[in-house]
Amino acid sequence: MDYLKKLDDSQLQYLNQFMAEYVSGAFKKDPDGEYSSENMNKTVSERRDCYTRNNIRNRCGLTISNATGNTYRSDDINSFVDSLTDVDIMGDGVNALSDEIVDYFNGEYQNVEDAVQAEMYQDYLTCLNPKTAANRKMAESNYGKRLLLIFKDAKLK
Repeated sequence: MDYLKKLDDSQLQYLNQFMAEYVSGAFKKDPDGEYSSENMNKTVSERRDCYTRNNIRNRCGLTISNATGNTYRSDDINSFVDSLTDVDIMGDGVNALSDEIVDYFNGEYQNVEDAVQAEMYQDYLTCLNPKTAANRKMAESNYGKRLLLIFKDAKLK
C-alpha cells in the first residue's frame, strides 16, 4: 500500500473504517450495544456479507498457518522441494524426505502402517459418535463411510 503516504487524515480514517468492516467484520456499536449509525454497512445483509468474508478467511488453511507462524518461507522454493524429494541425484543414496520418515518410524515400514492404521481407527471412533459439526461432516464424507466399512467388524487393540 505505497499510496498511504499520499492520503490525508480523513482519507486514512475512511480507509481504516472500510478495511475494519469489509475485511474483519468489525463494526462500531453504540453504548446500548446496537450498531452505530457511523458504520458504512448499515443493513443486515451488508453486515452479514462482511462477517461471511471474515469467517471464510479464518477457515483458510494458509491464513491459519501464517497466523500461527507455521508457514515455510523460502526465497527459492524449488531448492527446498528438491531437498525433500531428490531421488539420489548426487549418487550418495540420500533422499531427505524418505530418510526423515524412516528415522521417525525407526526404520520399519510396518511402523508407518501401524501409525496410519491407528489414526484411521481413531477417526472411525469419531465417526461412530460424532460430537461436533465437523465430526458429523467427517462421518458423512466418503472417508468416513470408508472407515465404517473397514472397521465395522474389526476388533483392534
